[in-house]
Amino acid sequence: MMRIATTVGTLAAAVMALAALAQPAVAQYPTKPVRIVVPVTTGGPSDLVARILGDKLSTSMGKPFVIENRPGASQTVGMAFVAKSDPDGYTLLQAAANMAINPILMSDLPFDSVKDFAPVSLTHMTPYVFVVSSQLPVNTLPELFKYIRDNKGRITYGTTGPGSPQLLATLLLAQMVPLGEMTEVAYKGSSAAHPDLISNRFTFMIDPLAAAAPHIKSGSLKALAVSTPQRNASFPNVPTATESGVPGYDFAS
Repeated sequence: MMRIATTVGTLAAAVMALAALAQPAVAQYPTKPVRIVVPVTTGGPSDLVARILGDKLSTSMGKPFVIENRPGASQTVGMAFVAKSDPDGYTLLQAAANMAINPILMSDLPFDSVKDFAPVSLTHMTPYVFVVSSQLPVNTLPELFKYIRDNKGRITYGTTGPGSPQLLATLLLAQMVPLGEMTEVAYKGSSAAHPDLISNRFTFMIDPLAAAAPHIKSGSLKALAVSTPQRNASFPNVPTATESGVPGYDFAS
């Protein structure tokens, strides 16, 4: 069983800012626009959550909370930008699983994930979903596994780069189900991968449900199974991976 839970909505180098917010002057914050940096492309769950939060915070706090996407290098581009920003509380990071994953896989990060950031709030947990193009002749997870085995050496799967949750979710699957050799195709974000998946240029993806949902609803992608132990209320007819023959598969971000 594997579940990755990360602190999301992280304030860069904000010990001084948080100390200031603890004083009576808190009512004066913010006095200018606040930037929320999202280290992935637009359209993914982190981006969607950041935009929802930005709208709510702009309304409640009286100043704009502006979303700024800075994708690249397994989210380290955006993270490094925030880590080097002034610790004044006006640059926030919408962090995801890579905040915890990257230090394990990368030895040359230009920041310290623990010392250079201060956690503010957990905003959400993201279930994942096994998705394929509507053009692919499979409709269930067992059918996908058979297709993979029947097309040995020609199977490709989408991720959002080294250490990404999509990659770890696929590697977990490969540990639990003997599928043979598959080739990773890395993108800067889910939204960048979707056109190629919809066009059937790669075989499958284990993607955040929030990112894939519009394409599932439109019929351009088929949802074969969700990654969590329980079915998702938004897609009650989509079975879990456990129900589809992978008992104990449990992955969320």
